[in-house]
Amino acid sequence: MLMITRWWLCLLIVGLLDTGVRAEPPLDQDARLVVAGENRVEIEKALAKVPETQRPGMEFLIENMPDDDLKSLEAEFLLENAELAYRSRESDPWAKSIPIEIFYNDVLPYASINERRDNWRADFRKRFLPLVADATTTSEVATILNQKIFSILDVRYSTKRAKADQSPYESIEGKTASCTGLSVLLIDACRAVGVPARFVGTPLWADGSGNHSWVEIWDDGWHFTGAAEPTGDRLNDGWFLKRAASATDEPKHAIYATSFRRTSLSFPCVWDRTLDSIPAIKVTHRYAQLRRQRIDAGASAHAVSQMQSWLSSNANLQPLVLQDFAKVPLTKSDCVQAREILASKNLSILREQRAAEINARVIRHGELAMPFSYEKFGEKPSDGWSLYISLHGGGGAPAAVNDRQWENQKKLYSLEQGIYLAPRAPTNTWNLWHQEHIDVMLKRLIEGMVALEDVNWNRVYVMGYSAGGDGVYQLAPRMSDYWAAAAMMAGHPNETDAKGLRNVPFALQMGGKDAAYKRNQIAAEWKEKLATLHAADADGYRHFVKIYPAKGHWMDREDAVAIPWMAEHVRNPTPSRIVWVQDDVTHNEFYWLAVDDDHCKPRSQMIAEVDGQTIRLNGEGVEQVQVRLDDRFIDLDQPVKITCGGDTLFEGLVERTIGDLVKTLGDRGDPNLAFPHSVSVTLPKPFPQSLIGDAEIPRYKAVKTTQPIVVDGKLDESAWGSAVTTAPFVDMVSGEPTQHETRASLLWDDENLYVGFNVVEPNVTAKFLERDATIYYDNDVEIFIAGKDAYYEFEINAYGTVYEAFFVWQDAFTNDLYAGDSQLQRGHPRSQEFNGVGFTDHPRGKRIAFLGYDFPNFQSAVDIQGTLNNDSDIDEGWTVELAFPWKEMTALAAGDQRSLPPQPGDQWRIELFRFNSYKTDPPEADSGGWAAGMHGVWDSHIPEIFPIVTFAE
Repeated sequence: MLMITRWWLCLLIVGLLDTGVRAEPPLDQDARLVVAGENRVEIEKALAKVPETQRPGMEFLIENMPDDDLKSLEAEFLLENAELAYRSRESDPWAKSIPIEIFYNDVLPYASINERRDNWRADFRKRFLPLVADATTTSEVATILNQKIFSILDVRYSTKRAKADQSPYESIEGKTASCTGLSVLLIDACRAVGVPARFVGTPLWADGSGNHSWVEIWDDGWHFTGAAEPTGDRLNDGWFLKRAASATDEPKHAIYATSFRRTSLSFPCVWDRTLDSIPAIKVTHRYAQLRRQRIDAGASAHAVSQMQSWLSSNANLQPLVLQDFAKVPLTKSDCVQAREILASKNLSILREQRAAEINARVIRHGELAMPFSYEKFGEKPSDGWSLYISLHGGGGAPAAVNDRQWENQKKLYSLEQGIYLAPRAPTNTWNLWHQEHIDVMLKRLIEGMVALEDVNWNRVYVMGYSAGGDGVYQLAPRMSDYWAAAAMMAGHPNETDAKGLRNVPFALQMGGKDAAYKRNQIAAEWKEKLATLHAADADGYRHFVKIYPAKGHWMDREDAVAIPWMAEHVRNPTPSRIVWVQDDVTHNEFYWLAVDDDHCKPRSQMIAEVDGQTIRLNGEGVEQVQVRLDDRFIDLDQPVKITCGGDTLFEGLVERTIGDLVKTLGDRGDPNLAFPHSVSVTLPKPFPQSLIGDAEIPRYKAVKTTQPIVVDGKLDESAWGSAVTTAPFVDMVSGEPTQHETRASLLWDDENLYVGFNVVEPNVTAKFLERDATIYYDNDVEIFIAGKDAYYEFEINAYGTVYEAFFVWQDAFTNDLYAGDSQLQRGHPRSQEFNGVGFTDHPRGKRIAFLGYDFPNFQSAVDIQGTLNNDSDIDEGWTVELAFPWKEMTALAAGDQRSLPPQPGDQWRIELFRFNSYKTDPPEADSGGWAAGMHGVWDSHIPEIFPIVTFAE
């Protein structure tokens, strides 16, 4: 199904331009017309009558209005609402300079929540405009209306109102309303005279005292007031200010504002918790800012003083988070002081907890034991010792062999300054330094050495030889937030991804003749990898690679040059860019990011980058992440924004608290990795999973046939009987079952791809007879065959009339690649730019649509089981048989040079569609487009979610 990207809905009413392209509206409008069902005529009537200057506003309403409104509102209601809103914008002095997007979203809409749809605008404009005739700003208008309209209308607050979500006239008739009904009434009064207004509320105050709703109005920014609770001429004040200023980002305690424009959030309707159709945005941060303005340095300092007193009589840190002072917002300097105090207390706790194991020189974890020895070199610096953890070789050998390796490692290197520590692996397996317990035991070892030997948290290094080098390859990236640098000697990385080394300087030392397991070859490859990564990220992937051409597995200690190189580096616990690549051994925390157990997945990846006050996230296999914030990398006195792709996941002010410092200190044990605030965000799914999950994409086999196929539309060859048939087609948008059954099958041989459709149709109809006519407005079936950089579209109706098109992605198109095909040239008279139908934000961008394309030598036939265009009888349906020669698919195969014909086991993406001129009666949501696989959107041009077809013998 091909549709151009931008034709206004009026073309559907006054006539279609004959371009050979399906002239339907963009996704939002077209999908909305589908939802409108029987009310489609009313919606089209409104669009046909609206003046051109008001068309964008009407389109905004239609694209965003709730489904129930789309199915029920009359054209005259919408037209009058739009005309009066635009009149206000043109004539009311305070309304003329309102940004157009604010006007669309907060003046033009006829409703705020789920209230009954009253036609209030003309009445309220007549009633209330004289009240504000002398006003000059939207703030003045709003405060006057809030002071006067409720007494004029004789409406007051009462818990005995008929219901919470009353419409304005329900409140006027009943004389009473809840805070919800009062807010709706004030919002409509404001909008009637051109003042942007929106509904705001919280499902539960942070102190648990209940919920509340109020109003925000726009005056060069948003300001709030309580409906029927005026505070004179002032905005941003009211009895609930203290409670609002104490709101948090926890969903049940957050503050939300409604939006008519669709968003990723739903307003939490406490009057009907089943409702999830009212768009919303979080505005908690603006109210938290009010709280910040009311917090003085004295309160912050007092909280730190209370913490010190509490710590003097308590041995355990965790109960501290329950204390009231742990929730008090801190100043930047007090936060630094609090962290230092907590670090000192934590260190004293660690001394008690770790003394026995450090003195015994053994770390235990369950049944496992890791003995270790260490030696000090030089004088201790004022900021503490450097610690070098050196991992021995061996593995996969008897204990005695690994014991000898450990003894050798103890004396293998010496230092100018620092503590040289050699642990003995807890097991004797081949992966003795890879296993999950190693991470836990090394963390305990580091904590113990910091506490008992005054090691500097930021000067801990890891190194290892042979099997120990294998361990460093893996431990360096997955524990990079622990290391100041790492050195790998004579090891093998196995499955390790070098991208995880972004923030740990990495030395790689290898003998040029160390060919076992291709260690030397892989080391050379890693040298190139690290250089490439560093070239693309100049502040990361610092490395020192040296390959000794004459050396084998033993480098005669020349590899010791890595030690002074490591010593030049100090850990940065809060880097501005993080690349987190999870290994098969996963971690819940990494620098200032964290995930819970449900989202801690092997091989998942997360990139986080700070740019000013914005943190940009990009994840693969990660759905939720906790971002831990600190003034060391972002200013917490200013609003913080967290984004992913083009979506804003969080925006607002945050507060530093002792409680958050303690929670994260408990998680990490390292005060440098303790953070005073955390924000949890849900990441949008990447394309194409944002549309359809991998598990939902159908997979079929195309069976190879040796039987000749006669293309006559009858599908009577025995090969069709043994072909794999698709499941019944589903609605392309919703994935729901369809009114009539459609199935398809694929066969192939060395000459052709064969496609068969079986279409159940009680009344077979068709009207288009001319080739390349717009048969997609008929009932038709379609096949899309995708290559890497191009795809082909074929359509056929019950007459056998054919429509074709060929699409090439602009990012891959070169005249040279397609020079051999005169039909695929940019200058072709029927070529045009194409941006999708409804999914117009495809990551690959735009395509070139070759609408005059004719697939050479294809065969097609239709067989009707009934009578065509005769509604006096009941038909069975119709079948379609197609054959496409492989030799004519060279343009499709050009992108990846795939085999033509395919080899057994090859996989292609092929989608099969059925489009209808009719739809199932409401309340069914029939888009009119049915497919072998659901798309989730009204767009058939998304090859990445086409079914996967495997060619089988």
